[in-house]
Amino acid sequence: MSCTPGPEAMHLGAFQGERLVGCLSLCPLRPGLVQLRKFAVAADCQGMGIGGQLMHEALAICRQTGIQRLELDARSSALGFYEKFGMVPMGEVFFKGPIEHQRMALDLGN
Repeated sequence: MSCTPGPEAMHLGAFQGERLVGCLSLCPLRPGLVQLRKFAVAADCQGMGIGGQLMHEALAICRQTGIQRLELDARSSALGFYEKFGMVPMGEVFFKGPIEHQRMALDLGN
């Protein structure tokens, strides 16, 4: 699946002063379904809660806008992070280049 290009995708950023230190994109795939993509936190800012804050904000936006389901392709090393937010693995493990990934989903009940 790929993100629908255009103004309907939403991009969130975390800043320290004027420096962008974290970001993610919420990309609509079809009505009620959004894929979280391009989630990153600057290496020197990891472990400071920035990713968690971005994730909380993304989930709040999804719920406020009536999104029913959020999906993402998680690096296998990050499964525990996403599981803290209630996301569950689905399907088989796969690779993007040399990096192992797992599709995850969260039903938001909207």
